[in-house]
Amino acid sequence: MIPLGLALELPAADGPNAVDDLVTRARVVADAGLASLWLGQVYTVDALTALALIGREVPRLALGTAVTTIHSRHPIAMSSQVQTTQAAVGGRLWLGLGVGHRAAVEQRHGASSAGACGARPGHAASVRRADRRDDHLAGRAAHARGAHRAHAVRWCRRTAP
Repeated sequence: MIPLGLALELPAADGPNAVDDLVTRARVVADAGLASLWLGQVYTVDALTALALIGREVPRLALGTAVTTIHSRHPIAMSSQVQTTQAAVGGRLWLGLGVGHRAAVEQRHGASSAGACGARPGHAASVRRADRRDDHLAGRAAHARGAHRAHAVRWCRRTAP
């Protein structure tokens, strides 16, 4: 049987308490028998922090980011947050890293999309270092690195002159 998961839309910033809303919806997902819950990174609610909180309240689900963009965090900060989230959820985190969309990278972060490919090695290396120190992160980080590289390569080809 193929395990099924669900990607949740993050609550609006002006709505009720976002964390309470996500935990309530995560319980519904778990009670429905789904295997995993995924959050994308937006500019209102941090996906990794939300997953750490959800994971403490809803122990049956695998949890993942789909995806967390790398331009908003330094590689060391990203590595620390991933390790903390992984510890909080008892090793159930699947990490999806991505380069983001060109408009968000250039307008919101003020970074050039042409130089975006050069930023990837720092993040991948930080996750690999965490990978070696944490047996729970090892398989998930390896999976995320492969997806991360493929996405980065596609984007580099599109944006390269």
